[in-house]
Amino acid sequence: MPNRIYRIFQYGNPSVGDEFLLDRENTHLVTKVYRLSAGDSFILLNGNGLISSAKLVGVKSKLVNALIFEKEEKKPSSPYLTLLQSLPKGEKSKWIVQKAVEWGVYRILFFEGRYSVARAKAQDKDSQIEKWRHVATEALRQSGNPFLPQMINVLPFHHAVELSQQSDICLMFDEKGEKYLMAQEFIQKKPTSITVGIGPEGGWSDEERDYLFQHHFIGVRVGPYILRTETASIGALAILRSFYPPKG
Repeated sequence: MPNRIYRIFQYGNPSVGDEFLLDRENTHLVTKVYRLSAGDSFILLNGNGLISSAKLVGVKSKLVNALIFEKEEKKPSSPYLTLLQSLPKGEKSKWIVQKAVEWGVYRILFFEGRYSVARAKAQDKDSQIEKWRHVATEALRQSGNPFLPQMINVLPFHHAVELSQQSDICLMFDEKGEKYLMAQEFIQKKPTSITVGIGPEGGWSDEERDYLFQHHFIGVRVGPYILRTETASIGALAILRSFYPPKG
């Protein structure tokens, strides 16, 4: 049996004792990348909290079946983190999705801000969300996080804010923030959900700031310097996870 832990992601909810077929991507993964053989064990994640221990039963060309011999169901860790993220340019959105999964984010809402450099094209939105989901599943497999974050297509700013404002605490990271993010403020409040808003490369517009304040967002900063949008998002999640590490 291999000493390292091998993980795969595949939708479904198999029971202990069930045999199941691996899809094409996972067949390639276990046979060509992991180089597993019949009898070898691996972990099966379904993105909805299920962690199953399985072993390969048969490996024949393009057909691989496995057997579930143990399973555990996890619940999302509180507080649930929502990342309200301005759409960055280039491939940065995929990098943000990857790191957000590693930090255990519950939901990612990309939006177009007034000063966003990138703009989502209507014809590309479906392919973009599929790319994000693929990156998320790869990050899930690598990190062992059993939950895929909720993600939808890029939203207009106002719509994204309205979807995210139900959190117990809503933060907007801003170079004009009046105070620094302090641990004691959050530990005392014991929130069950937190939203973190990250502005675009060009910063928040005055209208966006006003709208966020009207929806009970608190302006905060983490240091004296202006951060890139992708640096701010990952830094914010790292700070919050240091206050509230995932359980289990």
